Amino acid sequence: MNRALPILRRLGTLLAVIVLSTFFLSCLLRLLPTDLVDMILSFGTPEEKAALRRTLYLDRDVFTSYFMWFKDFIRGDMGIIYGTGGGETVWSHVTRSLPISLIIMLYTQILALVIAVPLGIFTAYRAGKKSDRIISNTLFTASSVPNFALAFLLIIVVGVKLKWFPTLEYIGFKDDPFQHFKHLVLPCVSLGVGLAASYTRLLRTDVIAALKDDYVTMAASKGLSDSRILLTHVFRPASVTLLTAAALNMGALIGGTLVIENIFAIPGFGFEIAYALATKEFVALQSFIAITAIGYVIFNVTADLLIGIVDPRTRGSR
Repeated sequence: MNRALPILRRLGTLLAVIVLSTFFLSCLLRLLPTDLVDMILSFGTPEEKAALRRTLYLDRDVFTSYFMWFKDFIRGDMGIIYGTGGGETVWSHVTRSLPISLIIMLYTQILALVIAVPLGIFTAYRAGKKSDRIISNTLFTASSVPNFALAFLLIIVVGVKLKWFPTLEYIGFKDDPFQHFKHLVLPCVSLGVGLAASYTRLLRTDVIAALKDDYVTMAASKGLSDSRILLTHVFRPASVTLLTAAALNMGALIGGTLVIENIFAIPGFGFEIAYALATKEFVALQSFIAITAIGYVIFNVTADLLIGIVDPRTRGSR
């Protein structure tokens, strides 16, 4: 029973986040100054508008309407994209776009961690030295540059002038692995530089704090090498904050991919959210937000599990 409680607690958290976020959006849709049906079917007949109102449960009160929508969402019925004449379902757009965004987020996180981990350990070990100050100031500057500004800079310099990497389109890994990675270099760098700067600063702070602990002094007194102390006794407990930040940023990357995917014309999940906003596809938007909420909670639960593996001392305190 005790083992089942954390699982039930996580499931409750997942359900609460989904319900609160989507119900809030449902209430906002009701507060629009224009009727939602009139926005979707601007030139529809009264009969068509009445039928659509019944389909979207807008003829019910806000609580009943939301409950009916949520029941359909649980069953996998997310409605249709009305801007395409009703021929495409929201689910088809999700299955086509979500994997692309997940790939971009995964590559971005890998790139950020590959940069941040060695730099974080190095700057902590060299804390206060000239190399530490140069790297820290450079990272502080990099983290202050918005990802969309960096994206435009990379497009102009690296893509247009130097012509090292393409600036538009997305190519799947199965179609051409080399072109797949080549087309995602600029988007992932645009998203990953700021993350790498933040991760490095977090890891540097935690490593410096861990180096002052008694068990590190004891390990040094036993004659262990600096590299072994850093990697074995310092990095594992110091990486807890880094893992938490990485999980939180997986959810936050949805906002980043929304901008970057539109800049680089990548048909990902962020592109679909922007399209739904631009074309007033509020029915699809509600499902997109629900999926985002699910992903956000899943990323954080995964981080908790990884933290428990990396640092077992935190299992009883979470």
